[in-house]
Amino acid sequence: MQKVTINDIIPGAVVAKPIYNERGILLVPTGIILDEKGINKLAELDIREAFILYPEQDTSKILKQYAKSPHVDEIIYHRTRVKAQKLTKKVMQTIGQKGVNIDKISDIIDEILSQLLSSDNIILTLSRIRTIDDYTYEHSVNVCVVSLVIGIDLNLPPEDLKQLGTGALLHDVGKISISEDVLNKPSSLTENEFNEVKAHTVIGYQMLLDAGISQEAAMIALCHHERYDGSGYNRNLAGEEIPLLSRIVTLADSYDAMSNDRVYKKKLSPDVVYKEIARLSGRHFDYTISERFLRRIDLYPVGTGVVLNTNHKGVVVFANKLLPQSPVIRVFRDGTNPKNAGKSINYVDIDLSKTKYLFIKGTF
Repeated sequence: MQKVTINDIIPGAVVAKPIYNERGILLVPTGIILDEKGINKLAELDIREAFILYPEQDTSKILKQYAKSPHVDEIIYHRTRVKAQKLTKKVMQTIGQKGVNIDKISDIIDEILSQLLSSDNIILTLSRIRTIDDYTYEHSVNVCVVSLVIGIDLNLPPEDLKQLGTGALLHDVGKISISEDVLNKPSSLTENEFNEVKAHTVIGYQMLLDAGISQEAAMIALCHHERYDGSGYNRNLAGEEIPLLSRIVTLADSYDAMSNDRVYKKKLSPDVVYKEIARLSGRHFDYTISERFLRRIDLYPVGTGVVLNTNHKGVVVFANKLLPQSPVIRVFRDGTNPKNAGKSINYVDIDLSKTKYLFIKGTF
């Protein structure tokens, strides 16, 4: 399976993951074979990327294996994700003008928790295609889901999980106080602009308290930009001075931000995100939380283009949960770009866990 841009899809490709529009409406289900007309139609609907397979690949085998490593978009139901996103958007657009429906927020957190708790083994991979306009709302839902995965892994009690989910979902509510020009500025911020951004944590905290959200959940909005070494804002808290729930959301927030395109910065590949979190462990992030979290990241998701130390290029076809740095790689012998290969079957699959001499040196 490969994630490719719509313009790079070759007619005859099989849809490997359902394609939805930005409103959550299903456009193309799994298993549909795309022809030129269908590809052009998706482009007209502003669908930019899709997960596809080509008939030469063992479609059923790859899809079966891929299903064992669900993405964040798949560990909760799509309808739940859309509902949570719409609720977050409504809260952020109306908070301060009228009361927040706390019962609806509680219900959506219960729904997400129920679906997460029913999953036996969650491996996180963020690869959702987003529109920049809806970044804040989609980001909030992802941060909520990732935070709850961490909280469950840490065996937090049910009430703490509820507070964690609520605070994570609404952690950026204070961003409504930031001007659009500053929020969407593609270049570096001035000192005054950065001060405006930093204020969103304090403003969000007060908004949530005024709306009847609990102190524990509101503190997440206040402290999610604090860093474990004390270098964050606005209170320069350090270590366990930062509430546990906030420390969890800080990591989830950074993970999602690094994993997805923003106005001012392109996303990083999963392996680079993994290494960056490991590098900042004990500095920006609580070491224990980071260590537990890194076990949940899919280092090289299926479909990732990789470059071996021999400079051969390939595509990850099977992940290795025990040795995530050593997946099974499909290398194309004829030099064809594996991201666009659809006609050649001149390849070999290599299990990197069974060779001492080959390793991944980069991704593309």
